[in-house]
Amino acid sequence: PFAANLEEIVREAGKTQTPVMVMTFDWYSPENYSLEAFQAGALDYDGHSHATEIWGAPEHIIAGVRAHNDVLRGYATNAPDNVIFLDVEPVVPDGRTYWDDICHFNDAGERLWIQAMGKALESARAP
Repeated sequence: PFAANLEEIVREAGKTQTPVMVMTFDWYSPENYSLEAFQAGALDYDGHSHATEIWGAPEHIIAGVRAHNDVLRGYATNAPDNVIFLDVEPVVPDGRTYWDDICHFNDAGERLWIQAMGKALESARAP
């Protein structure tokens, strides 16, 4: 369903030659993650904003994000011309300098992400 929805969005956008930026999901889970350590603010996160468990079991969340990223990378290899692909996962380093929790950047992480999006858009416009 994820791939089918992505293909439909891109197909609809292509009818009007509208570009679509497709990005992988980035995430960071410290090796010593536990709910108790998260609640104590003892992990390598800046803000400790949301415990991973609000979305599900940590191992399931990580597996799900990896599976989605595999679909996105596979799609990008043969994507239509209106797709701008950005693999975000390698853009933002791990650690409290950039992360508030498993899937939310802090301000420094957001700046790196925004810079990467800008570069991807610039590259897409270059002849």
